[in-house]
Amino acid sequence: MVVTPKITIGIVTHNCLKYTKLFLKYLRLNADIPYQLIVIDNHSTDGTVDYLSKQKDLLLVANKRNYGFAYANNQAFSRSKTPLFLGVNNDTVIFPRFLSRLVTYVKKYPRYSQFGVYSNCIAALNPYTRQPIDKEIKQSFEESVSPANIVKQYYGDMNQFSQKFAQSNPGIQILETPPHFTGGWCFLVRAQEVKQVGGLFDTRFKIGFWEDVDLSWRLAKIGKIVHLNNLYIHHFANISFKNNKLKKSNHAISRANALRFAEKWSQDIRSFFKSKFSQGLTLKDITKKYFIFKAYFGSEDDLGDKESKLKSEFINSKIGFKDFLLSSKK
Repeated sequence: MVVTPKITIGIVTHNCLKYTKLFLKYLRLNADIPYQLIVIDNHSTDGTVDYLSKQKDLLLVANKRNYGFAYANNQAFSRSKTPLFLGVNNDTVIFPRFLSRLVTYVKKYPRYSQFGVYSNCIAALNPYTRQPIDKEIKQSFEESVSPANIVKQYYGDMNQFSQKFAQSNPGIQILETPPHFTGGWCFLVRAQEVKQVGGLFDTRFKIGFWEDVDLSWRLAKIGKIVHLNNLYIHHFANISFKNNKLKKSNHAISRANALRFAEKWSQDIRSFFKSKFSQGLTLKDITKKYFIFKAYFGSEDDLGDKESKLKSEFINSKIGFKDFLLSSKK
């Protein structure tokens, strides 16, 4: 009897073949429900396309150039034939029962529109030592250790680890969105709701960065954005940028996309600041609590001058947030 999958997994590749192989290994090993797997390759030159073309359990789209993260994810989403779509990076590792538990939460909470999970990169603690996982890994392994050996040696029995992690981190965290968001490295959405808010990623956000913030903000208009505290996957993080020597351009790409975001969401940002200032929060309080505004204003102690300008030149005027940011740099 053929069981129709209820979830599509979409990944984007651009070189980094050893990480893609590792992702596929643990997906196949630990997946406990049927799924559709779509891989969009952004013009890899390291043998990735040749390898993926020989895999029988996935749909491969091999682009002739690098179209960027947002566009490629949209390609995967447009080919999905299931009610649920899981966008996940190829430098992640799936743990046992991850997929079935994720789908169970979606069924249980129909008013939640986007689901995120925890990883070593967002302050997850080792359930045995109660220490930050990412810190322990960096202290325990040299950079020369292979990704496969890091996963094998650090986590040991993955089923036992994931069960212990779930027991140590119960519940669901409802995110204040805006301004919080679910990272594009791993997110689950309902296909119908994504279509309702205009599609998956806005391709005006080039290469990568900020398209995930934009998606969460749009979905927040029709439902809640949540993190599932007890679901964990490992994330090596930014491997594509590092391996493809894009690290130096990270800041420039992120800055350009941040300005696009500021232009698109200017009115919502104005309303957010008005609300927070009326509650007595300072700009220092806001940048400390909300990551995306730290990206705009920095985290230095003396934010008084910036706060005064923000109130006089943006909050209480008709200027857009992008224009305010550009003018304040002069």
